[in-house]
Amino acid sequence: MQEYFQGEFIEKVAKRGAEIIDVCGKSSAASAAAAICEHMHDWWFGNQQGGWVSMGVIVEGGKYGIDGDLCFSYPCNVNE
Repeated sequence: MQEYFQGEFIEKVAKRGAEIIDVCGKSSAASAAAAICEHMHDWWFGNQQGGWVSMGVIVEGGKYGIDGDLCFSYPCNVNE
């Protein structure tokens, strides 16, 4: 597994931007910008009723089995 992370995985991550451009015809910066806009929309206006969004949350004190002070992705339901 260590061999994968130090070899193939690093190569894949390094070439991710070019792959997004090839597949989507857009740069990874445009993809990131769109994700930021969607995130802020859900944060400000709330997400779809009954739906969930994934947001990075800093959890203090190690709740939910996650080490404290770690920013971790949680399913969230945001109300207006």
